Amino acid sequence: MATETLSGPRQRLRSIGWLETATLVLSVLGLADSAYQVYTHYTGAGLLGCSASGDPCVLVQHSPQSYVFGIPVAVLGVAFYAFMVAICSPWAWRSTMAAIRRIRLASVVIGIGFVLYLMYASAGSPPWWVGLRHRCSP
Repeated sequence: MATETLSGPRQRLRSIGWLETATLVLSVLGLADSAYQVYTHYTGAGLLGCSASGDPCVLVQHSPQSYVFGIPVAVLGVAFYAFMVAICSPWAWRSTMAAIRRIRLASVVIGIGFVLYLMYASAGSPPWWVGLRHRCSP
């Protein structure tokens, strides 16, 4: 009986599956991208593959829709993804606290909702793929 109670947590500590790995990798990539966007926003450097001025992706980055309550969306992205890296870390996934699972799920739902809001708010401005089409066309 004592072996059963010890084997459960030990096995849980050893196994990290594809979902845990994928969420952590995507959160780290989101954090890196958001940090890069904050850097380019405050330094005035152009985004990779874009010119520093007049390019559609620069226009989108400095449009009124790129601010929420006066805060650049990229800064909000850094805060969100830093939290997601922590909540999607192996230690958080191994936690037996139900509150962590609920907070993780709520954070993902809030993130999806925020993306949908940004898509709605930018409906009148040039979409992000305008810059991509401009860059990739001969």
